[in-house]
Amino acid sequence: MSTLYVEARQMLVEALKRHLIGPSEDTEIIDEHPREHYHYGYLISQEDKASVEEDIRDEDLVDTDNDDVGEDEVLPINKTRNIRTIGITFQLEPGSVFSVQVAWARYFMVRREGRMEPSWQREPFTLTFDVSVGNRFDQQEFNHGGMAVRVLTRPLDNWIATTVSVINRGQKKDHTSDHQSDDTAYQVRLTVIDSQRQGIFTPRVHRAAKHDNEFWRDEIRFRKVRSYAIGHGCAVDWQDDGLGVYKIYTEWLPTVEVRRASSKVMESEPALSMKRLGDLSLQSDNIEGLMRIAKAYRQWIDDLHASVGDIVDDFPNARDQVQTAAMEIIQENREVYQRFIDGIEFLRRDSVALKAFSLANQAMALSMQQRDPQQEPRWRAFQLVFMVMTLPSTVDRSHPERNLFDLIWFPTGGGK
Repeated sequence: MSTLYVEARQMLVEALKRHLIGPSEDTEIIDEHPREHYHYGYLISQEDKASVEEDIRDEDLVDTDNDDVGEDEVLPINKTRNIRTIGITFQLEPGSVFSVQVAWARYFMVRREGRMEPSWQREPFTLTFDVSVGNRFDQQEFNHGGMAVRVLTRPLDNWIATTVSVINRGQKKDHTSDHQSDDTAYQVRLTVIDSQRQGIFTPRVHRAAKHDNEFWRDEIRFRKVRSYAIGHGCAVDWQDDGLGVYKIYTEWLPTVEVRRASSKVMESEPALSMKRLGDLSLQSDNIEGLMRIAKAYRQWIDDLHASVGDIVDDFPNARDQVQTAAMEIIQENREVYQRFIDGIEFLRRDSVALKAFSLANQAMALSMQQRDPQQEPRWRAFQLVFMVMTLPSTVDRSHPERNLFDLIWFPTGGGK
């Protein structure tokens, strides 16, 4: 991607953060109530009775009786704004030492010359401390400036599951002072750091108790992507310096770069040419070309099957679940392959279907050439396979696959 586009995108993200979360300046003064000025990234105080029904309970952050501690939690949408606590859960090597940094700000009422209404001035706060992790269940709490930081650890297999949560308890009110605080904590950020660079953070390892088959299929597809933490009431991200993850932190406005999927498969294959497929005099050559595509697809499936053992080895705690999910993926690909073969054979023996297929390709070629006369009209391999595999059930009303709803999807970036 062009550096110019990357920079423009980053500028947009930073502008959104300044507008929704803040601050514009470290000690800024704003002329409206901070809760009206900023719409996200804050924690209400314990004393804010108006929003107490939308709070996340402290004990919801970690269920200490649940063997699956650390699994993803989904909060109702009305519980993602007016909350007084956020947290992150991660896994550590036993005996680890890590640093916790919490940053937040409060806004205090000030009077400005020439203004009848009060203004609000930002005052930043920070809390930093180290935590030593033992080999047993433990809970510690640290307090500063009306904020409490709770550290909960417990053994989990060969690691220590650790949850660090931040709770806005609110500051003591001094009703005799004009220096009144909103009591809400803004721009809250929680960071845990492997300050000694000992590689203490370990990727999350899913346990065999997870019985959602779709979950394991996704884990197989994204097995090379490591997850080091989950957020409670917020998103979470981490930094890797090349030697390993050394910092995990909360994010109120998470971003991720989605890489474009490539469709460059068998690009030089003559059978992908719409003009050739539209030429009935090349019927035999076109059928052979379609069979070459099928052969390449079958080889890809066989290679995938051969890698199942290595994939299962990546999940030592859930071998059975992963083996089952992997073989289902293989079987579904084999079914698509067979449907493609059936479609090719259908074209070979049905002259009317072949003529319709030829005319369809002629029409597509003419349409694409009108749009771009310099570009040879060609199919992508996955498009052609999809079209051919659905031909038999499209033509034959009694076909057993007639009841299937076939959907073609490819992440082109067009916003489907």
